[in-house]
Amino acid sequence: MLGLIRWTCLAALTGGLLRGIPPWRPQSSRAGTADRSVPVRVTRMSAAWLLLLVCVACAHPPATRAELVSLHNRRVGEGQELWLQPAAGARINARLKPVIELDSGGRVEFSAAGITEDSAYFTEPPRAHLGPAARSVKGILRVGVCPAGLNVCQSLALPIDRSLAGS
Repeated sequence: MLGLIRWTCLAALTGGLLRGIPPWRPQSSRAGTADRSVPVRVTRMSAAWLLLLVCVACAHPPATRAELVSLHNRRVGEGQELWLQPAAGARINARLKPVIELDSGGRVEFSAAGITEDSAYFTEPPRAHLGPAARSVKGILRVGVCPAGLNVCQSLALPIDRSLAGS
């Protein structure tokens, strides 16, 4: 069955269907090969399985990029403190520290004291401190987040435009 799906995809990708090559009949460079045509019943069954696979894969769409991590701020003394909160079950990559690349050319780097034993993830929300002159943060937040249940991090680049006055 996997061979049938593979040949169907290969034929579709290479334009074989446009040239009249049936997707269930792989072409061979060897002369005198046996006919490998598959009954229509099997082809319809494969199409049904493929449709079922697509439906199952699309039933629960993954969290959008903006839902994986959120930026928060609060006034601390004269300045501001920013922190990143991952979604439930998600982890923030600590090896490549999160940073906001400001439109003005500066950088705001996040860090936290608590990290896992392998130094891969933060165990507490990473924080950054801004001075009293900061009134807004505008730029691109770059952060690696591993969604719940996955061991592969997604590299996110989220636009940030936040007013800090009066927080």
